[in-house]
Amino acid sequence: MAATGTVSGDGAGGLAAPSPQFLGFSPERIRLADINLDGNLDCVSACWLDDRVVVSLGSGNGSLSMGAYLFSPSPK
Repeated sequence: MAATGTVSGDGAGGLAAPSPQFLGFSPERIRLADINLDGNLDCVSACWLDDRVVVSLGSGNGSLSMGAYLFSPSPK
């Protein structure tokens, strides 16, 4: 399992503690985009080992929702 952290500014020129974010198992590609068109950046990762895509929706305050699998593995 892989994770990254979201780090927000504290308003005084410093950074707050990172918030861990689940990215799936062995993410191959990680991209930021506004997937649900709400004006907030979302995080999308393609997972190599389990052939899935994980999407974490951005809240607009620097945090992301828990990653959810969007696609099931396809037959090989």
